[in-house]
Amino acid sequence: EHPTHWLISTQVRATAALANALLLNPGQNAGYAATAKSVLRSALSSIGFVTGLRYCDCSFPASDASKPEIVLRRWSSLDDSEWDVSWTPIWTAEACVDGSRGISFTTLLKVTNIALRGRIRLTFAADGSQLKVSFLETPAFRCDVACHVTLGQVPLPIQAELGRVVRDEATRWLDRTMVAPNAYRIVLSKRKPLSDDDLARAMEAAKIGAERAVLGSRFPSSPLPDKRGPGKL
Repeated sequence: EHPTHWLISTQVRATAALANALLLNPGQNAGYAATAKSVLRSALSSIGFVTGLRYCDCSFPASDASKPEIVLRRWSSLDDSEWDVSWTPIWTAEACVDGSRGISFTTLLKVTNIALRGRIRLTFAADGSQLKVSFLETPAFRCDVACHVTLGQVPLPIQAELGRVVRDEATRWLDRTMVAPNAYRIVLSKRKPLSDDDLARAMEAAKIGAERAVLGSRFPSSPLPDKRGPGKL
């Protein structure tokens, strides 16, 4: 193998491994989960028939099973490369929603089987201080949204509306955050000590656990999956 080709191949493999390590680690995933909770909470609260949101939670574990498949499409240097990404992380989100449209209901909404596919550009700063990631165009996105009834009945049109709102809001977030000319930036710095936000997240997790225990003891669950979502990627 020509030395130049070997060097480029080594740089490519190193770039892919480094990007995965920087983008998908426990610290970053905790930040993604916090953002996802905020986006989901805002989206659900904007729906007219939603009268309350008991809790919203996300599970975004860092594991080899959640790493994306990436294929190099263009290489210029560390500060300019393009990759095709196919990503199906084992991440989930859920929210317990109170609502009313003719009848009152409580439903546990669960988001699973998240899938994302598109082409990204990676840009490492020359001084190694940050990594920028952006999709060249809006990526293909899908997820399954299911409603598990805990009180009353949730008509199918309402289930479909909840699923549509979740998917639409996720796509809008991607567009305004990660689709060119926008870019998601990761600043490479030393870990900071625990903040007030870290403590607030821990308290919220304890509250969610208590709420789940109450719901589990009071109401039976019967999953009603939303069948009107987009097809497979």
